[in-house]
Amino acid sequence: MSTQGNKAILKLELSNNPQIIAAQKIESTQDVRIWCKEIVKTNSSNINYSIIGKTTLQRDIPVLFSNNSKLEQKDIIILLTRQHPPETTGYYAFQYFIKKILAETKISNKFLEKYQIIAFPLMNPDGVDLGH
Repeated sequence: MSTQGNKAILKLELSNNPQIIAAQKIESTQDVRIWCKEIVKTNSSNINYSIIGKTTLQRDIPVLFSNNSKLEQKDIIILLTRQHPPETTGYYAFQYFIKKILAETKISNKFLEKYQIIAFPLMNPDGVDLGH
């Protein structure tokens, strides 16, 4: 790739082999799994990771959920992302939001005292990994 002023030029050598061209970083199911496990590792007192089920193609559907006492007394907030691959911008916003509510600040602690979080970081793993 090269640039000329405010333009970018991408030259490709075409062949019979498939090529993946993306304008954003590709976030595979493996990338999502790694991120989830890292979030839990650094915030284990506030969040857990589990597999809630399998897709038609037998891929895991991950879930993150808040780890608070007195959950039955809290309102529930459900967060969903990665429903429409290759959408990643919503996933980046999801990651940022999760990090903020786990930040152990005065406002995030108050938020987690009031709400139970159930977060699905990868609703469509079959679609996300379709091209891989």
